[in-house]
Amino acid sequence: MAIIFYAGLSELVFMHKYKTHVAYKGEAGGRCRAEEVLGKLILERFAGNGGCVVIAIGGPGGSGKSTFAGKLAAELGGDASILRLDDYKTPRAERSNQNIFGAHPDANLMGLAAEHISLVRENKTFEKPVYDNVTGEVNSRETYRPRRFNILDGEISTYKKFRHDIDLSVFIDSDYKTQLATRTSRDIVVRGYTWEKAIATFLQSNLREFTKYGAESKKWADVHLYCREDYSVVVESVSSELYEHFEGLLAEYLTEVDLSGLVVPVTTPFSKSNEIDKRMFIEHLEMLSKQGVKRILVNGTTGEFFSLMPEERRMMLKLAREYFPGVIMFHAGYASLAETEKEARWGQEYGADAIVAITPYYLADLPGDGLVDYF
Repeated sequence: MAIIFYAGLSELVFMHKYKTHVAYKGEAGGRCRAEEVLGKLILERFAGNGGCVVIAIGGPGGSGKSTFAGKLAAELGGDASILRLDDYKTPRAERSNQNIFGAHPDANLMGLAAEHISLVRENKTFEKPVYDNVTGEVNSRETYRPRRFNILDGEISTYKKFRHDIDLSVFIDSDYKTQLATRTSRDIVVRGYTWEKAIATFLQSNLREFTKYGAESKKWADVHLYCREDYSVVVESVSSELYEHFEGLLAEYLTEVDLSGLVVPVTTPFSKSNEIDKRMFIEHLEMLSKQGVKRILVNGTTGEFFSLMPEERRMMLKLAREYFPGVIMFHAGYASLAETEKEARWGQEYGADAIVAITPYYLADLPGDGLVDYF
């Protein structure tokens, strides 16, 4: 699903340039496992490549990278291995003295990791460090023997330093609450952190360091995945090049979502009793479809959407998804941040192709840059 911000009613800014947005096909497709889709894509993509293939799985801490890496390795069969880049962290005491955390490049042995990734590409065996999460030290080494498919797992795996040694880059994102829940539980249970220290680590590592050093790798990632609250992972978008060359394979599971072109905001018809006229709304949707309209915006830019109750807004989305065959953009940005987030989740639940956030009108007279302040 794409997230779209209206800076003004005439300007659209898309999150993922050069990506093809995709959606799962039907109910059966919605239950398809992301690792199955990606596994088949990798096998077909590198079918003629006889050397070692390097696949990077990056993203912020707590977004399910390690779990997904294990599932993907299983999909690729016995000819896959995982090189965990978390083992290349510097000692915890050193990081503490520098006041840096795991997402900071200086908190990792970047040079050694780069050297070892090069050895993987050359199909050469090497001794890699093993980081102890309890002691925060590298206390041992182990042998890594490259295989046909080598999966780099870790926050730093998609960092710019390794970009040119990676054959396929995968970025897993998730809501901050998912990241927070994962990191705090892991840090408290595994590392013995206090609640306060776990929260401080999350704020510094995820929100500050990764945003500064790792988030940009989403720009060049070949595949974007999203980890939901229940830790199920879905394919969000793939590079336009991948989709173009492997459309036949991807079409088994996914359908392309074209967000470009004319978007028609649909009006909300009311009956004389001031209730939403469902029949008229359905007829309007059917008329738009017959006239060749491919994309609509529900609950947005037309004046009455401010007066709708939350349940009415959800009902409009459900009706649109049921009776309009094209792309549906759902506006979820009219009130508080909490309400906006709740309605964005409705969009995901009921199959909206994109979530739109329009700056609330009441911010127009704020001093300074009201739009920047709002976001």
